[in-house]
Parts: sequence; structure tokens; C-alpha cells
Amino acid sequence: MKPASSNKRAKRAKAAAKSAKELQLKRKKKSSSGAKPLSAPKGSAAQTNKPAMEGAIAHAKPTMGRQEVQALMQIARSGALTAGPEVEQFEAEFCRFLGLDQGHAVALTNGTTALYMALWVMGAAGHRVAMPAYGSEYTTAAATLANVQPCFIDSRTLHMNFDDATASGANYAVVSHTFGLPADVAALIKQAGKMRVIEDCSDALGAKVGEHSVGLTGEIGIFSFDAANIITTCGQGGMLVSKDHTHIDKVRAYARSLDLIMNDVQAAVGRVQLEKLPNLLARREEIFAQYKAAEFDLLDVSDCTAANISPVRLRAVMRNEFAESIVEHLVTGMIEAVIPIAEGSLGGGANKDQSPRADNFPVARKLSQTTVSIPIYPHLSNAEVLEIVEQVDIALGR
Repeated sequence: MKPASSNKRAKRAKAAAKSAKELQLKRKKKSSSGAKPLSAPKGSAAQTNKPAMEGAIAHAKPTMGRQEVQALMQIARSGALTAGPEVEQFEAEFCRFLGLDQGHAVALTNGTTALYMALWVMGAAGHRVAMPAYGSEYTTAAATLANVQPCFIDSRTLHMNFDDATASGANYAVVSHTFGLPADVAALIKQAGKMRVIEDCSDALGAKVGEHSVGLTGEIGIFSFDAANIITTCGQGGMLVSKDHTHIDKVRAYARSLDLIMNDVQAAVGRVQLEKLPNLLARREEIFAQYKAAEFDLLDVSDCTAANISPVRLRAVMRNEFAESIVEHLVTGMIEAVIPIAEGSLGGGANKDQSPRADNFPVARKLSQTTVSIPIYPHLSNAEVLEIVEQVDIALGR
């Protein structure tokens, strides 16, 4: 992989050195005053996630190459830009990858659409739906579209607390395989009896519980191909899968009527990315292993209740009491890092009218306050990974 240019590295090193001095001064001041943990100033690079200067290492980035460009050009030359044979092939190859029978997947415009369609086809309108409080706001958008009653559930460790979900009286549940770490969906189904489960696999394409791919244990599985996900279909895209062919037929017909089916341009890129998936996952695992070797305190399989799981490394999420100050140091040092799920997003967006308060979810709130996500995408060079390790070490005061 191509290393960073010497000019960019020099800029990053200079900015990082300045940031390290500032960080040490702030820590000394905090230590002597007994102040609360450092947080990023309002409007700073840490809050806006904008690089300090050109040449910063991005937090997340799609891994696109020559094959994807060739696939795009081929479709552009053909003029077949709507849903057609590429979409059909992508759906078939996706089923084959998951171990599903052919015809049990529908390629859609994005992951939010896939979740909305899942809620719609399962008849969740008007019903209570258990959803993770520690989750992305698109789940709330899908719930609003589907006219369901979201019931936000706090985390146990990382994933939704299944005891609380069962006790909530919800008829349905959306279980997220957060950051590529699989949740024990089978345990919830066994515990909750008649609760109907949708698996949100947006973070976890390629992850398994035992021998089974995520997305196949619940009644429906949904996937996202956003630019920051495991694979992408030109920045947006989604997939809905189910062993119940009736669900697939209904979703396909409804999505076509609303023009929410993926197009051949997206599908052509998705097919190339899916073929590359084993190599993409292997590179992510390699980088994750380097972070573990550096003794970073990362969320991992030990934070899951499921046994015999095979995760994928969509995110490298590090626990630390000074999460926001670490983000600020890294961004100032030309490395983009983020709070993976901000406190304001808990419970579907706790700062919005009618939304639950973040302090209703103490475990999720603690996760939000003490975690920082560092770059782990496959296109990172070994030199860039080394820079990240060095700067995180400085931010940790080691």
C-alpha cells in the first residue's frame, strides 16, 4: 500500500508535536485543579471532525480501486443506469455469500430504506419496537417512516440489554451488531418468545455467530453499503434479506413502486467490492491486531454476550476516560478520530423534543463519554498505522 508522502508526514509530525505539548499542559492544569475530564472546545476540529490541515489521515474512507472504476465505466458506456442485470447478479452473489437460497435478497437505495421496509413488511406499524439506545439515528428515521413506537433500551455491555428488551413489552426488536461485533440474537429470540427480531447488520457484513452469518437468525436482516461501511456501492446502498420469501416478494414490489430499488451503477460497484471482501476484512483484522499489540483498550469479543463469534473490524473503538481530549489531540495532529456514537444521539437523539434523556441510559451514556474511534480502513498504509499508534501513545501519556 502506498505510504504517506514525506511532505504530508512532516506536516502531520509538526502539528502532532504542537498538539502533544498543549495536551501535556492541559493535563497538568487539570491534575492540579481537580477539574472534570477534558472535553473538546465547541466548534473545534474534534467536534466538527474536520482535518486540521490538508493531508490528514481520514477516520473512515471507502477502499475503491481500478476494478470499481472499470465497472462504473462499463455501465456508463452501456447506458443501462437503472435497476437491471447488475442488481440481479449482486443480489444472487450476496445470497451466495451469506449461504441463503437464491432470490432471498432485495438491493435497495440505502440502509435506512432497508430498515423501514423491514418494519413495514413485518406489520410493525403502531406497535412498540425495542431499539438500542446506543445506536445510530437512522434507526429513529426508519421508525418514524414506519409509524412504529420506538422503545429505546440501554446497553448491557455494548449491545442492547435483552432482559430490559423482554420486559419492555415490545412486540418487535431491532438488534444491532455494533461496530462489527455480533450480538446473540438467538438468545433474545429464545428469551423473549414471540418477539419478532430484525437484525441490523450495517456494521457487520462478514461477521458470524458460530457457523452462521449475521442477518440469518432474525426474521429479517438488513445491511448498509454507506461509504464508511465494510463495502460500499458508490456511497449509498442497502440490502434486505430473509428466509421468508413472502417478505422478499412484498418488499420488492413495494420498493419498485416507490423507486427505492438499487440501480445497476451501484450494484456493479457492489459486486466488485463483495468479491474483494475477504481481502478487505483481512486487512482490517491486521490493523486491529497492530492496535491490540500496542495495548490499546479496544472494544472486542469480550464485550459481547454471544459465544463463538467471529467479528469484523468495521471500527477500532478505544476506551479511555479522556476520550474527547484524545480526539482533539489526534485531529490536531493530522489524524481524524471521532466519538463513535455521541451522547446527543442516544435514544434516537436525546436533544430533540419528545426524545428520552441521555441519563435514562447510564451504560450507553458511559460508552459515549469514554470511547473514541480511530482509523482502521483497509487503504491505510503501514506507515500511517504506525503514525496512528505513535500519536495515540502520546495522547495516552505513555
